Amino acid sequence: MKQTCHRTIPLTQGATSSDVATSSASRDRNRGLAPRSLSPNCCDVFFFLRLIGITNAALWFGSAISVALIVGPAFSSSEMLRILPRSHSGAAAQVVVSQFFVLQYWCGGVALAHLLSESLYAGKPWKRWNVFLVAALFGLQLLSGLVVEPKLQRLHLEIYGIRSTPRQREFAGHSFRLWQGVLQTSNLLVAIGLWVHLWEIGTAKSTAKFVTSGKFRG
Repeated sequence: MKQTCHRTIPLTQGATSSDVATSSASRDRNRGLAPRSLSPNCCDVFFFLRLIGITNAALWFGSAISVALIVGPAFSSSEMLRILPRSHSGAAAQVVVSQFFVLQYWCGGVALAHLLSESLYAGKPWKRWNVFLVAALFGLQLLSGLVVEPKLQRLHLEIYGIRSTPRQREFAGHSFRLWQGVLQTSNLLVAIGLWVHLWEIGTAKSTAKFVTSGKFRG
Protein backbone atom coordinates (compact mmCIF):
# COMPACT_ATOMS: atom_id res chain seq x y z
CA MET A 1 0.00 0.00 0.00
CA LYS A 2 1.51 3.29 -1.10
CA GLN A 3 1.48 6.18 1.34
CA THR A 4 1.85 9.78 0.11
CA CYS A 5 2.60 12.84 2.19
CA HIS A 6 2.58 16.34 0.81
CA ARG A 7 4.92 19.05 2.06
CA THR A 8 4.58 22.80 1.95
CA ILE A 9 5.94 24.58 -1.12
CA PRO A 10 8.07 27.58 0.00
CA LEU A 11 6.63 31.04 -0.70
CA THR A 12 8.20 33.24 -3.29
CA GLN A 13 9.94 36.43 -2.30
CA GLY A 14 7.03 38.57 -3.52
CA ALA A 15 4.43 36.99 -1.22
CA THR A 16 2.57 39.48 0.94
CA SER A 17 1.63 39.11 4.61
CA SER A 18 -1.99 38.38 3.62
CA ASP A 19 -0.77 35.57 1.37
CA VAL A 20 1.18 34.13 4.29
CA ALA A 21 -1.86 34.32 6.57
CA THR A 22 -4.08 32.68 3.93
CA SER A 23 -1.57 29.88 3.44
CA SER A 24 -1.28 29.35 7.20
CA ALA A 25 -5.07 29.15 7.65
CA SER A 26 -5.39 26.74 4.74
CA ARG A 27 -2.61 24.59 6.16
CA ASP A 28 -4.25 24.46 9.61
CA ARG A 29 -7.60 23.42 8.13
CA ASN A 30 -6.06 20.53 6.24
CA ARG A 31 -3.74 19.26 8.95
CA GLY A 32 -6.54 17.82 11.08
CA LEU A 33 -5.29 16.97 14.58
CA ALA A 34 -1.83 15.87 13.48
CA PRO A 35 0.85 17.79 15.40
CA ARG A 36 3.50 19.51 13.34
CA SER A 37 6.27 17.43 14.84
CA LEU A 38 4.62 14.30 13.38
CA SER A 39 4.19 15.60 9.85
CA PRO A 40 7.42 14.00 8.51
CA ASN A 41 6.17 10.65 9.90
CA CYS A 42 2.61 10.93 8.62
CA CYS A 43 3.15 7.97 6.30
CA ASP A 44 4.02 5.74 9.26
CA VAL A 45 0.99 6.94 11.21
CA PHE A 46 -1.37 6.28 8.33
CA PHE A 47 0.16 2.88 7.72
CA PHE A 48 -0.46 2.05 11.38
CA LEU A 49 -4.06 3.29 11.23
CA ARG A 50 -4.77 1.31 8.07
CA LEU A 51 -3.18 -1.79 9.58
CA ILE A 52 -5.46 -1.54 12.61
CA GLY A 53 -8.53 -0.97 10.43
CA ILE A 54 -7.85 -3.88 8.06
CA THR A 55 -6.88 -6.29 10.87
CA ASN A 56 -9.99 -5.44 12.88
CA ALA A 57 -12.28 -5.73 9.84
CA ALA A 58 -10.76 -9.11 8.93
CA LEU A 59 -11.15 -10.38 12.51
CA TRP A 60 -14.73 -9.12 12.69
CA PHE A 61 -15.70 -10.71 9.39
CA GLY A 62 -13.76 -13.93 10.02
CA SER A 63 -15.31 -14.54 13.43
CA ALA A 64 -18.82 -14.05 12.04
CA ILE A 65 -18.18 -16.54 9.24
CA SER A 66 -16.52 -19.05 11.58
CA VAL A 67 -19.47 -19.12 13.99
CA ALA A 68 -22.00 -19.45 11.17
CA LEU A 69 -20.17 -22.15 9.19
CA ILE A 70 -18.16 -24.04 11.84
CA VAL A 71 -19.25 -23.54 15.44
CA GLY A 72 -23.02 -23.79 14.93
CA PRO A 73 -23.01 -26.90 12.71
CA ALA A 74 -20.36 -28.57 14.90
CA PHE A 75 -22.44 -28.46 18.11
CA SER A 76 -25.53 -29.79 16.36
CA SER A 77 -23.72 -32.51 14.40
CA SER A 78 -24.23 -36.22 14.96
CA GLU A 79 -20.61 -36.56 16.09
CA MET A 80 -21.14 -34.04 18.87
CA LEU A 81 -24.45 -35.64 19.91
CA ARG A 82 -22.63 -38.95 20.38
CA ILE A 83 -20.42 -37.21 22.95
CA LEU A 84 -22.95 -34.91 24.60
CA PRO A 85 -26.73 -35.11 24.82
CA ARG A 86 -28.62 -32.43 22.91
CA SER A 87 -29.37 -30.46 26.08
CA HIS A 88 -25.67 -30.25 27.01
CA SER A 89 -24.41 -29.58 23.49
CA GLY A 90 -26.94 -26.77 23.10
CA ALA A 91 -25.86 -25.21 26.40
CA ALA A 92 -22.20 -25.46 25.40
CA ALA A 93 -22.96 -23.81 22.05
CA GLN A 94 -24.64 -20.90 23.84
CA VAL A 95 -21.54 -20.37 25.97
CA VAL A 96 -19.43 -20.12 22.82
CA VAL A 97 -21.92 -17.79 21.16
CA SER A 98 -21.93 -15.52 24.22
CA GLN A 99 -18.15 -15.15 23.97
CA PHE A 100 -18.51 -14.59 20.23
CA PHE A 101 -20.74 -11.58 20.83
CA VAL A 102 -18.22 -10.10 23.26
CA LEU A 103 -15.65 -10.23 20.45
CA GLN A 104 -18.18 -8.64 18.10
CA TYR A 105 -18.72 -5.75 20.51
CA TRP A 106 -14.99 -5.06 20.67
CA CYS A 107 -14.57 -5.25 16.91
CA GLY A 108 -17.50 -2.90 16.34
CA GLY A 109 -16.14 -0.38 18.84
CA VAL A 110 -12.65 -0.52 17.33
CA ALA A 111 -14.09 -0.06 13.83
CA LEU A 112 -15.95 3.10 14.84
CA ALA A 113 -12.90 4.42 16.71
CA HIS A 114 -10.71 3.74 13.68
CA LEU A 115 -12.97 5.70 11.33
CA LEU A 116 -13.15 8.57 13.81
CA SER A 117 -9.40 8.72 14.48
CA GLU A 118 -8.52 8.57 10.79
CA SER A 119 -10.91 11.41 10.03
CA LEU A 120 -9.77 13.62 12.93
CA TYR A 121 -6.06 13.01 12.46
CA ALA A 122 -5.91 13.70 8.74
CA GLY A 123 -8.87 16.00 8.36
CA LYS A 124 -10.37 13.56 5.87
CA PRO A 125 -14.10 13.87 5.15
CA TRP A 126 -16.42 11.23 6.54
CA LYS A 127 -17.71 8.56 4.21
CA ARG A 128 -21.21 8.64 5.58
CA TRP A 129 -22.39 5.38 4.08
CA ASN A 130 -19.42 3.49 5.57
CA VAL A 131 -19.93 5.06 8.99
CA PHE A 132 -23.66 4.28 8.87
CA LEU A 133 -22.86 0.71 7.77
CA VAL A 134 -20.46 0.09 10.66
CA ALA A 135 -22.83 1.70 13.17
CA ALA A 136 -25.75 -0.40 11.87
CA LEU A 137 -23.72 -3.63 12.07
CA PHE A 138 -22.53 -2.76 15.56
CA GLY A 139 -26.08 -1.99 16.68
CA LEU A 140 -27.43 -5.18 15.14
CA GLN A 141 -24.86 -7.26 16.99
CA LEU A 142 -25.66 -5.48 20.24
CA LEU A 143 -29.33 -6.24 19.72
CA SER A 144 -28.62 -9.89 18.93
CA GLY A 145 -26.23 -10.40 21.82
CA LEU A 146 -28.11 -8.48 24.51
CA VAL A 147 -31.72 -9.31 23.58
CA VAL A 148 -32.03 -12.34 21.30
CA GLU A 149 -29.30 -14.56 22.77
CA PRO A 150 -30.49 -14.26 26.43
CA LYS A 151 -34.01 -15.10 25.22
CA LEU A 152 -32.69 -18.24 23.54
CA GLN A 153 -30.90 -19.24 26.73
CA ARG A 154 -34.11 -18.94 28.76
CA LEU A 155 -36.07 -20.92 26.19
CA HIS A 156 -33.39 -23.62 26.19
CA LEU A 157 -33.78 -23.99 29.95
CA GLU A 158 -37.55 -24.31 29.58
CA ILE A 159 -37.21 -26.98 26.89
CA TYR A 160 -34.88 -29.20 28.92
CA GLY A 161 -35.92 -28.15 32.43
CA ILE A 162 -36.94 -30.94 34.79
CA ARG A 163 -39.98 -29.05 36.06
CA SER A 164 -41.22 -27.99 32.63
CA THR A 165 -44.53 -29.48 31.53
CA PRO A 166 -44.93 -31.02 28.04
CA ARG A 167 -46.99 -28.03 26.97
CA GLN A 168 -44.31 -25.64 28.21
CA ARG A 169 -41.64 -27.60 26.34
CA GLU A 170 -43.67 -27.54 23.14
CA PHE A 171 -44.29 -23.79 23.35
CA ALA A 172 -40.66 -23.09 24.27
CA GLY A 173 -39.43 -25.27 21.41
CA HIS A 174 -41.56 -23.37 18.92
CA SER A 175 -40.36 -20.00 20.24
CA PHE A 176 -36.77 -21.21 20.29
CA ARG A 177 -36.84 -22.14 16.60
CA LEU A 178 -38.43 -18.79 15.76
CA TRP A 179 -35.83 -16.70 17.59
CA GLN A 180 -33.02 -18.91 16.36
CA GLY A 181 -34.14 -18.12 12.81
CA VAL A 182 -34.11 -14.41 13.67
CA LEU A 183 -30.58 -14.73 15.03
CA GLN A 184 -29.34 -16.64 11.99
CA THR A 185 -30.88 -14.07 9.63
CA SER A 186 -29.25 -11.28 11.61
CA ASN A 187 -25.86 -13.02 11.48
CA LEU A 188 -26.21 -13.49 7.72
CA LEU A 189 -26.94 -9.78 7.21
CA VAL A 190 -24.01 -8.87 9.45
CA ALA A 191 -21.66 -11.17 7.52
CA ILE A 192 -22.65 -9.57 4.21
CA GLY A 193 -22.24 -6.09 5.66
CA LEU A 194 -18.85 -6.98 7.13
CA TRP A 195 -17.67 -8.26 3.76
CA VAL A 196 -18.57 -4.88 2.25
CA HIS A 197 -16.81 -3.08 5.11
CA LEU A 198 -13.68 -5.21 4.71
CA TRP A 199 -13.65 -4.53 0.97
CA GLU A 200 -14.01 -0.78 1.57
CA ILE A 201 -11.20 -0.69 4.14
CA GLY A 202 -8.88 -2.83 2.03
CA THR A 203 -9.34 -0.92 -1.23
CA ALA A 204 -9.55 2.65 0.11
CA LYS A 205 -6.87 5.07 -1.04
CA SER A 206 -4.48 6.04 1.73
CA THR A 207 -3.27 9.49 0.74
CA ALA A 208 -2.56 11.81 3.64
CA LYS A 209 -2.88 15.50 2.86
CA PHE A 210 -1.76 17.67 5.71
CA VAL A 211 -0.85 20.81 3.74
CA THR A 212 -2.19 22.22 0.53
CA SER A 213 0.33 23.85 -1.74
CA GLY A 214 -0.43 27.15 -3.41
CA LYS A 215 1.16 29.35 -5.96
CA PHE A 216 1.86 32.97 -5.20
CA ARG A 217 2.81 35.68 -7.63
CA GLY A 218 5.39 38.30 -6.91
